[in-house]
Amino acid sequence: MSKLKEDDLWDKLQRDILDNFPETYAANIQLIKDILSYKKMVHPSAVVTSYFTIVSGLTAEHFYTEQNSSTTLYTISIAPTGSGKDIGIKSVTDVFNSLNYDKGISANASNILTSKITSVGALDRIFKKNRLVIQIIDEFGDALGKMQGGGHAGELTAKFKELYSLTDGTYKSINYASSNSASNDKVVRDYPCFILSGITTKVQLLSRLKKEMLHDGFLNRFIILEGTGFKPYITHKDSSSDRKEFQDIFDFYEKVNEFENTNIPMSKIAQDYYWNVIGDPYSEGTEINIFCKENDEDFETNSSISNRWRENALRLATAITAYEFGVTNTKEDVQKFQKESLKKNELKAELSALANRELNDEGTNLVNIMKEEFIVNLVGENPTKEDYEWAKEEIENRNDFKLTESLQPIFTKGLKNRPKSQRESTKEAELIDEVESSEKSLLEVELDILKWSYEFIKKESIKFYDVFHDEVEETKYSENKRKAIEWLKKNHIDTTTWHKLSDLARSSRPFKNIKSNERQILLKDLVESEILIESKNEGSTLYQYKTN
Repeated sequence: MSKLKEDDLWDKLQRDILDNFPETYAANIQLIKDILSYKKMVHPSAVVTSYFTIVSGLTAEHFYTEQNSSTTLYTISIAPTGSGKDIGIKSVTDVFNSLNYDKGISANASNILTSKITSVGALDRIFKKNRLVIQIIDEFGDALGKMQGGGHAGELTAKFKELYSLTDGTYKSINYASSNSASNDKVVRDYPCFILSGITTKVQLLSRLKKEMLHDGFLNRFIILEGTGFKPYITHKDSSSDRKEFQDIFDFYEKVNEFENTNIPMSKIAQDYYWNVIGDPYSEGTEINIFCKENDEDFETNSSISNRWRENALRLATAITAYEFGVTNTKEDVQKFQKESLKKNELKAELSALANRELNDEGTNLVNIMKEEFIVNLVGENPTKEDYEWAKEEIENRNDFKLTESLQPIFTKGLKNRPKSQRESTKEAELIDEVESSEKSLLEVELDILKWSYEFIKKESIKFYDVFHDEVEETKYSENKRKAIEWLKKNHIDTTTWHKLSDLARSSRPFKNIKSNERQILLKDLVESEILIESKNEGSTLYQYKTN
């Protein structure tokens, strides 16, 4: 296997996986090249997920999408054993441990976790010390199997789902009964940023997956790279180069470390692409809607698979945009953008508060007008005071009027969509003018990187789910067969050791966890493969592990 230099590795990664990553994002390309050449052997899918995890972790606390989500991402890299997939652990931990050291963060307060979290309580303790947490799980397929088992592991899966969408909310711990008073402290963490990266083999992952997991909202949060078909890259470092890997990262952090939750807007053309081209499962004619309708019988499954593509694409594109901006611009320009963003957000908040107050008043007025019309219908246009009060009380107690009152938020929403020229408030119109006339943002998510992010995520997702549909049942069978052989070998004492079918179904997990007809198929396969000896004795069938 020939060794490749950095630029050759980049060209090969472009062809194999990245599919024409935009050349204008030079700082991001250099970051990927640094990962490619960081170890002597690396797996391409693990390189890409490492890049996503690093760029997500660098930007998550500082930059938010236009939709007010952090740039946190969940990723899974699927690659064979011994193929260099551990770059997903090595590069990420080295980068962030170096940053932690630079920031003076002690090892026991590190936000980089490579050991498995076993309970929500353990997660609580981590968020007590950190706002940003990066969890890397090796052998993710096995961990996923345990998460399906209920108990603390099941609670953890629910918490992982929640954390994906909680970046503009608050993390609140669960109090567990314990003699250790410290563990009962309530943890409250605003704007938590949780990044999850899984590393696994195909057999390990597919053997743990079930079809219903396509619908439970956990898997579709992940960007999954199925890289089993790719061979590892053997790197060749240029000994004449004095460039140190990841040197841009420290420069980036020094410029942005004072940022918090700064939104990066999309350009106008990117906004149109996000809403009207990518769309969602129910927006007719959009790409995701067309994908879901390709097979009407599978609309629900296709919807479950695709409904996070758009959000993940925007998170990824925003992270890439933020990193590029931070590396290639001066600290003064970075700070100028932050001030500009804060000013726009303040204007929008003021406009929203003013508009909501006025629109709520208008919605109330509409309801009152309807009430007066009901009263006129009951007692005429010029009732006595006594008749008016009676009619008012009668109307307010009627179910049809209560329904009208409940529609006030809908009236308000309708008013909110009026053209600017029809707004009655001079102050509101002035604020709208100020927001709309402000100069183009120094930093926007452009169409090229949003489109690349979406098309990449869609391509990899479809690739994985095709494999899932085609191979999951066969893979689960192969994995269970392997475990059955291990159990039989372990429990074989000598030639007197025979097993009844009922004993296997009761005592051996590989046989116990499958249906009776599947058990018969497995036993027949093991006999025909000459792994088991079959013997019939007085109406009973016995099985023995064949040692030779």
